[in-house]
Amino acid sequence: MARRARLSSMVDLRRHLFPLLAALAVLAVTAVGVTVGWLTGPDDRRVHGGASPGEVRTEYWRDAQVDVPAEWGWGSAPESGPVEGADDGLFWCGEPGALVTSDGTRLQEADPTMPYVGRPLGQSDMCQGGIADATPQAPYLWIGVPLEPGRTDLGGGWVRETREVNGSTVTVATRDAALRERILDSARGSENCFSELDAMPAVDGEDHQQPGTVCAYRTVESLDRFDLVYAAEFTGEPAFDAAAGRAGEAASCERPGQEFVVLTAADGSVRVVDTGCPRIEVAPGDYRALTPATTEPWATGGLPVVLTGPFLGDPRLAPWFVGVQG
Repeated sequence: MARRARLSSMVDLRRHLFPLLAALAVLAVTAVGVTVGWLTGPDDRRVHGGASPGEVRTEYWRDAQVDVPAEWGWGSAPESGPVEGADDGLFWCGEPGALVTSDGTRLQEADPTMPYVGRPLGQSDMCQGGIADATPQAPYLWIGVPLEPGRTDLGGGWVRETREVNGSTVTVATRDAALRERILDSARGSENCFSELDAMPAVDGEDHQQPGTVCAYRTVESLDRFDLVYAAEFTGEPAFDAAAGRAGEAASCERPGQEFVVLTAADGSVRVVDTGCPRIEVAPGDYRALTPATTEPWATGGLPVVLTGPFLGDPRLAPWFVGVQG
């Protein structure tokens, strides 16, 4: 009887525990910036004291998301357009390689030997074509680059493969076929942020993003549509709230911004950063100045190579933005 009672208790425990574990698994998959374990390969290498090999992070572009080794940095990627020498229809405004390390260190120039994630967003007003198919020195993920699905031999054992995911493209170049498959197989639709918005949202509106997120938008293909270009977990909420409370009121602004960031707190409340003005709406009609203290808590990870930043503003904000080109 004692053994049967113990077995019955174990069955009851499993009956209650398994749904809980399943729920936790769902939460882990849907959370922004989820970290899970991967087998490492020859192209999985630790860089600049960042994340440990085997960990991954999630990258976002419009309605797609994909997992990459967490120790990869961030850089740029080629864009489409008419540029002399761009026989493949792509041009690069900047240089191949990482511009930000996995621990958030901003580099003075692109490091082509560091694995990185690139988006088709210019980093310079100096553009060149004909280099998209060059043999790389390190693995990379391009997300949103207009390449046809399929594989390309880049020479030296490097293979680049592109897949279409939810209307966007995910491209991986490595010498490690298993790593390439793991990254590409992780690509799926995104649920954390809206893939596009028609206008800058109101802080008191409805249907905002998932709580605890940083969702960055900018005009990419059309001036009347804001596309999701980056997303991450909003881990700096306490520091941001403290800094915003100390920041002065922002001056009035009539210039419509071409990019903005939606910060959704853990309780679902929203702050909207207009980098063009620049200012932050922390409550309806309450605008605070965009300063280093109100920027640093959310402009982490790859954001410094995603958003252009203020046209005119505090020069101390330069470390967190690409900067106005031209």
